[in-house]
This record gives sequence, structure tokens and C-alpha cells, in this order.
Amino acid sequence: QDISSDNSTSTYTFVLKNGITFSDGQPVTAKDVLFSMYVLSDPMYDASSTFYTMKIQGLAEYRLQATADLLEQLQEQSAAIIEAGIATGENGEMVINPADGIAAEEQEKFWSYFEASGE
Repeated sequence: QDISSDNSTSTYTFVLKNGITFSDGQPVTAKDVLFSMYVLSDPMYDASSTFYTMKIQGLAEYRLQATADLLEQLQEQSAAIIEAGIATGENGEMVINPADGIAAEEQEKFWSYFEASGE
């Protein structure tokens, strides 16, 4: 029914219209709206939504949900692949030609190092 903003903060107040119900006749509550926002924010939600495009403080961090362990693991995997020289030049730069793709041997080498690094 109404959305208002406190100009001194980034807090918004949503006022729900009275008498709104689901198709089964059950009333829509504030908890239902909050649940919908969580569903639309969930990293596993794969249906179409523009909710994630809104500038909501903390939403990107909530969706990413990365831990220090995850970031460390990704760094270790990347380092192992680069050290192995898979699809890299002398200075560690990627040398994959998108038109040519990656040879089967390179893919096998990549996955063997990826799996060995702890995935």
C-alpha cells in the first residue's frame, strides 16, 4: 500500500494493504513478504527476477555467501593450475584462443590439477 523512506538512513518502511490474500484465502503477512525477499535473494534461486538488480545494501554479500575458506580454496586451485602451465604463456597469462578451444589433453590436465588441489 505504501513505501516510505527515512531520508537520514537507508531504512524503508513497507505498509501492507489490509485484506490481501493468497489464492487459497490465507492472508498475506509481513513474514510472507520477507520470505519472498529472501527467496529472491537466495543464490540458489534460478528463476527470472530483477530483485537482485536493486541496490540493496548487503544483498550482494548475502547472495555470495563466501567464506574465507572458500576464497582460500579458490586461490589454491588457481595457483595449482597456473603452476602446472595449463593454457598459460611464459608470464602466466592465459593463451587460449576462443576459436580453437582447449585440447582434450589440456582439459584432462586442468581437471587433474583441479581435483588434486582439494576440490
